[in-house]
Amino acid sequence: MKADTACQARFFSEMSEHQILAREFFSTVLLDSLHKNFGWEKAVISYFDTKGKFLSWTSWRGILLDCKEHPYRKFAENDIVRYKIYNEAVKTGLTYFNVTPQLYKATDIITAVDYEQSAHVKFLEENFNAHYSMTLAFGINAYIQVSFLKTKSANKKSTGN
Repeated sequence: MKADTACQARFFSEMSEHQILAREFFSTVLLDSLHKNFGWEKAVISYFDTKGKFLSWTSWRGILLDCKEHPYRKFAENDIVRYKIYNEAVKTGLTYFNVTPQLYKATDIITAVDYEQSAHVKFLEENFNAHYSMTLAFGINAYIQVSFLKTKSANKKSTGN
């Protein structure tokens, strides 16, 4: 069995032990397993209501519920990546039963000319010490989003730039 295949099998085995409710599946258990099996050190699970209102996030640092001081509050109105994800989910009728992967790279949503100076990059750098994000959307109107984050230097290593 190849190493990648073994990691995938171990990941799915671990997740099947925990998958009872979405609330239990999309948790630090998922983040820990992603890190252990695939090396994803930085991932964030964001939760919204079905109307798109931010509720909380779970990261490798723990859970942070929405409050007046939450870092996302200042950024929410400028989050064009979330806006795109939510609007597509509403348009396509995304639910738990729609199993077509919904994958969004911030660099595909924000133009290359604008990316480096974007509010998105500033938010990622200030809150997660990251520069790039790729997000998977789940549930009704993408109310659960798992974002994988990468630093600028990690991207240079992986692309050879």
